[in-house]
Parts: sequence; structure tokens; C-alpha cells
Amino acid sequence: MINPYTILKLLPNDYKALVTGQKTTLLCRPYPINQCHVIVPNDSKEFTANYFLQIVNNYPIKDDQSRQKIIQHLNITETDLDIYYQHFEQINLCTVRVYTFFPEITVQPSPQLGHQPLQNPIAVNQYRPILDDHTFEQLCRNPTQPLNELAQLIPQLQTLTLTNPQAEAFIATLQAHQQQKPRPRSPIPDWITNQDIIKFGEGSIQPTFRRLAQQSK
Repeated sequence: MINPYTILKLLPNDYKALVTGQKTTLLCRPYPINQCHVIVPNDSKEFTANYFLQIVNNYPIKDDQSRQKIIQHLNITETDLDIYYQHFEQINLCTVRVYTFFPEITVQPSPQLGHQPLQNPIAVNQYRPILDDHTFEQLCRNPTQPLNELAQLIPQLQTLTLTNPQAEAFIATLQAHQQQKPRPRSPIPDWITNQDIIKFGEGSIQPTFRRLAQQSK
């Protein structure tokens, strides 16, 4: 069970990159390691939240040399970094891990960056990391390396594992393909890109799907 007690309000680009598994780092004030926060973009007056992050590590930004390294490392502009300095007296580069949870909650975040208390404390029993251990560790080691198409697809499907019993096995199959060496002819198996994946998301998977999945292994 996880008990996030705050909302962490992020710049929209940061929010999108985190929940789609594009990065595992975040500029923010120092937070205790292992602390969890429900995350939302700061441009929403009312928002349906179903992601939280856990602080994995903190690295303080101490001087101009570190500042330049952060700009290059995160591929952001001086203006973007200045926004953080305007809101936080001290900025850390935090390694974070993002999870999707169920049931989702409705929150009303203020527009300022940073955290605010949840109006009603929650206890999260159903949650999944959007990136598997292998992909998460790989991205932490090389944060500037973009995810391949298959790795980008998996975070979008993780919410299904909380509501559909078949989804976990399906995603495990995707993850197995992801960890294999890429094939030169097709970066993603054909059975993933055809209409079967849409039917699966709608809960109407066809009998031939499992056979296609087995053939692609």
C-alpha cells in the first residue's frame, strides 16, 4: 500500500515526458528519497489523476557549471531552468519512478509549481510502474537515449493491468520482445500494430490473438 499525501504540480512538458516513460529525471526542490507524490500538470484547474511518482535519488545543483550540465543533460532552455529557480530556492535533479494507479482521483491543483496537500488522503492498493525494471535501469544509465517504439507503447498500456486480468500477460509479452535484440526488418511485430491491439484495449480480444502472440516469440 502506498500513501501519497501531496500533489506535485509539474510543467506540462515534464508531466507528459514522465507519464509516457520518456525520462526518469525531474528538476524540483529536494524531496526525501522514497517519498511519493500524485503528479499533475500545473495548467489544469481540475484534473483526473492516475499517476504518482516515487523519489529514487536527489542530486543538488550547486553552481553555474552544474547548471550548464543540467541544461545539456535534460535538453531544456535557460528560460525553462529559470522558471524552476523562480519557484524553488534550491533545485535538485531527482531520479524518479512513475506509477499508474487505480482508481483515479479528481484533484484541483493550484497553478504554482511544486507540491500542495491532497484534500483527502488516499491509500493506493492497485498500482504498476509504467516502465519495467530493465527499461527503467537502462534509461537511468543513459537518460538521453530515446525509447524505441515498443518501449514507448508499454507505458500507455500499463493502466490496463489494473482493470483487465489479461493485460498483465499481454504486457509481459511486449516486454519480452523489448529485451530481445532488434530485428532489422520490423522493429515492432506485426501483431502489435494491427487491429488486434485495439480490440484488446476494448476487452474484445479475438481467439486468434494468443496464437499470433505465440508465433511472434
